[in-house]
Amino acid sequence: MLGFGLGYHTAIATNADFVTSLSFVDAEFDVPGDSADGDGILIAAGVRAKPTKTLELGAAINYADIENEGEVGYSLSARVFPAPTFSFGLGLGSADDTDTVSLDVRFDL
Repeated sequence: MLGFGLGYHTAIATNADFVTSLSFVDAEFDVPGDSADGDGILIAAGVRAKPTKTLELGAAINYADIENEGEVGYSLSARVFPAPTFSFGLGLGSADDTDTVSLDVRFDL
């Protein structure tokens, strides 16, 4: 999936934020016996919290409308910061009959 979007966050507690985003996406998937691609939007809203200086947790509800087919899902995330500008992330997501797991590395400039 390739996307471009805008996000917003605001503090709801000392170490927690409300986060939301709107993205325009180009989605493509291939599984044995089937493939599809299309364009659409992805809307997400949730909470992101940093209970310690080295751990960030997140949960969100997502709505995707790709080629006029909408589905609702959720995502959960955890991010570990071994340094202030470097982190590792783990994400879990589910929507209708699709489950995802993601691993990433992030450098903050």
